[in-house]
Amino acid sequence: MMKKLYKFIAVMGIICTCINIFDFSRMVFPNERVPTEERPSANYLEALQTANAFLLAWVMRDAEVGLRLLSDHLRGKVNNDAWLRQFIVGLSNPHHQAFEIEAGRKLSDTRFIFSVTLYELYSGENMGFAYKGVMEVVKQGNVWRVDRLPRSSDNPNQLP
Repeated sequence: MMKKLYKFIAVMGIICTCINIFDFSRMVFPNERVPTEERPSANYLEALQTANAFLLAWVMRDAEVGLRLLSDHLRGKVNNDAWLRQFIVGLSNPHHQAFEIEAGRKLSDTRFIFSVTLYELYSGENMGFAYKGVMEVVKQGNVWRVDRLPRSSDNPNQLP
């Protein structure tokens, strides 16, 4: 019995020594920084945060938050707060279920475009609906705002 215990302790000692010598953690969790040209800019991250916040308001059907995230340009172009509110709140059935945002593309230092998919689901159904489109986010003063709404059942032609 003692021989087995000594063997076990010896094997564990060898394993611990190997871990310290080879530092396997670097192979499993590399600590390399992403090259600067691949790192997202602060503008991109702030625009992405706005896109996420708006689409989360869409899923949560929170018109107050969603309307605050719209640009003055978009609100002036649509010129119908009731329609904008309805876009965000939607219908009780189908309901806004989820969204996906793909990597954005820089159009300028103050404008990004994101490909998005909005998902809606009728209560009691096994399959939902997907609406693929784009949304644009623009810097308005010091804040980022949604300047183009994505396609959905309330906006099938992606207006404006």
